[in-house]
Amino acid sequence: MKFQVGQKVRFLHQSGEGIITRIIDKKTIEVDLGDDFPVDFSPDELITIDRKENILLPKEEKEEKKETPLPVKLGIHLMELSLAVCKDGESHYEIYLVNPEKWEMMFVCFYRIRNKFSYFSAGALRAHGLALMGRLSADELLHCKEFHFQFLHYTEAPGLPQAPMEKNFGWNKSRLEKEPLYIELLKNEAWLYSLRDTFSKPEPVKIENPNEAFYSTTKTQTEIKLPKSTKIIDLHIEKVVKDTRGMDNATMLFAQIQVFEKAISDAIAENYASIILIHGVGEGKLKSKILEKLEFHPKVKKYQPADMMKYGGGATEVWFSS
Repeated sequence: MKFQVGQKVRFLHQSGEGIITRIIDKKTIEVDLGDDFPVDFSPDELITIDRKENILLPKEEKEEKKETPLPVKLGIHLMELSLAVCKDGESHYEIYLVNPEKWEMMFVCFYRIRNKFSYFSAGALRAHGLALMGRLSADELLHCKEFHFQFLHYTEAPGLPQAPMEKNFGWNKSRLEKEPLYIELLKNEAWLYSLRDTFSKPEPVKIENPNEAFYSTTKTQTEIKLPKSTKIIDLHIEKVVKDTRGMDNATMLFAQIQVFEKAISDAIAENYASIILIHGVGEGKLKSKILEKLEFHPKVKKYQPADMMKYGGGATEVWFSS
């Protein structure tokens, strides 16, 4: 069976579906599951949803064999607040904020070269819209180490105001090594990066009775929640699933990452000061994915290898910011 980038596929041994984002080789295909976390699969594990449909080439262009990039529409392939980088000529790049969410936002952005932050852009970002923050030269982008964002969300609907959000988005030249996607809204190819994760996205909170919000605040004002001690989570595959029969390495890794993400979210919600993630040594793929997630998590204060005498390098301890 011949696969193409942009095809929609479902999985043979698990529920769900995704879109092919890259064909690495004959035995490995990268599939986007819709959570900004592509997973590698074997072709034998994938089934095309519609084998006759060629989503890359319109019917009238099939004879000319011209490849058209896969359009990315807001709210379909792009679900979260994202940074978009477009090439502008040979020596410059345009930097956009893309917002497919319902939140209106005020934002300010700085970028860091070496240890010095420089102001980049500030303004308003409409819901389901985008904003051009500015242009950077190829040399500036090459030496850039980080984009620092500050966001203030608001909506015209009734509810409680959201707390301001900060995002430190690490940058290096490898960010541009993957092939860009064609973004229909921009009418251009761009590299897309999510500025959210499953833990920092604001949730709407509605007040059913406005009077209660003003006159029933005594309890919440006097409550003081002290952080709990460390939580320990074992991510070995035998602790994650009961039976691994029929699961390949990519599927098992995906299951472990899901448990990891839920463990972090639960630990933050339960007010734990830190968490120990037991990932083992092995080939290091699970640890690598975990560290990649932790690096840009807005609630993670720091992380380091857990007690070497106790875990032998097979665990990471994570501390959360208050």
